[in-house]
Amino acid sequence: MADWLDRIGWSDFASALNEDQVEELEADVGSFLLLSGVLSGNVSRSRIYRAVGGSMLGLVALSHANDTWLSGGESHPDFLTRYEVMYRLIKELVMDMPIGVSDGHPMGFLIQIRGFISAILQTRASNSGGDFKKPNFLNVFSWMIDQEVEFKKELKSKRVI
Repeated sequence: MADWLDRIGWSDFASALNEDQVEELEADVGSFLLLSGVLSGNVSRSRIYRAVGGSMLGLVALSHANDTWLSGGESHPDFLTRYEVMYRLIKELVMDMPIGVSDGHPMGFLIQIRGFISAILQTRASNSGGDFKKPNFLNVFSWMIDQEVEFKKELKSKRVI
């Protein structure tokens, strides 16, 4: 697991957190690597899809339940930190995978989930009483399309497509 932590720039995160928060992030990473089959050497496209969905939606659920969107607790980092760690891990793991027969790819799925999360964060911010507007879903969808184009360019540059 240490190799994966190094690949995602672990020190950027760990230095700003206490020991309990670091352990929580390590548990997030370890769980993803276990569920995706990385640790057992049994990685598959379907396992990665399930791990992406489960990890991201799990973080959203935890943040709703514990109200840790922008600030964490003594033992748990905030949502944005956990989300960034998982995003980096997933991207590192899947960017060498070719696009599937029906044009599917785990990064495309992650982009869709990121759009959903963006709408949640914008809604939470707008409800906080600050100077934030409710999410404009056309803007979210436009951003998702732009992300998809960029991700496919990156795959082409790696000669995966």
